[in-house]
Amino acid sequence: MITVTKKQRYWGQYEYCVHWSQLGIRNIGHNLDQARLHQLFRNWDHKPEWKNHWNNRNSDLKKPSVRQDLETVRSYLARRREQGEDFKLVFGWNCIYVYTNDVTVSDVVTHIQSANLLRITQVQVQGDAGVISLVNPRHSFRTYLRRREFTPEERASLLQWVRNQKDAISVSNSLLKWLETPLRGSKSLIFPFSVYGRSVSPWSSTYFYVEHDDSRYLTMLQMIKPGIIRRTWPVVKKEVIAPST
Repeated sequence: MITVTKKQRYWGQYEYCVHWSQLGIRNIGHNLDQARLHQLFRNWDHKPEWKNHWNNRNSDLKKPSVRQDLETVRSYLARRREQGEDFKLVFGWNCIYVYTNDVTVSDVVTHIQSANLLRITQVQVQGDAGVISLVNPRHSFRTYLRRREFTPEERASLLQWVRNQKDAISVSNSLLKWLETPLRGSKSLIFPFSVYGRSVSPWSSTYFYVEHDDSRYLTMLQMIKPGIIRRTWPVVKKEVIAPST
């Protein structure tokens, strides 16, 4: 088990995160519904055009051991939920995350032989929630952006605004790179940057941020792209304790 330090628990309430990865999990959807799971197995068995699709060729779902492992986990978690267990399932790209306050929920997962990656982390709460601590803060606030699709004109306007306000604001390196990289990507790209880094998706990402000292800069942002602001956090100077000699 890995211990991580955060300002609050996962999703504000869970102490543990059980995370594992298998190729093909993305096809399950956003739950471990039995009917959905078995339909995926039938697709593999009876629809060659489905399993030969480029997005599915390397999927682990074709392996009997993976199917058995997924069914075991599904039935186990379903029983725990029926018993009143409170946990949260989150599905990512070929990953499943189980957030819980009862680490025994991970018992069945730790026995998955087919998992490519298995990790259990425990949160130790430290510091004030809702505050960003930096050793050398440059501004008083950090505002994170929402995931939104930008037109080429909107991206150009935002880039020009960032350059014009460079003495008054700071932006994340990822946001600046996204704005400065040519827009050759497809609308269907999941990630803001392509695998090879030569083009970008028109979609912004939720980890893009702008640091500022005045709320009027948020008004400017909203004028460029309405609804782009996700959340603003105060920034404070992090106290650094010198090592004892």
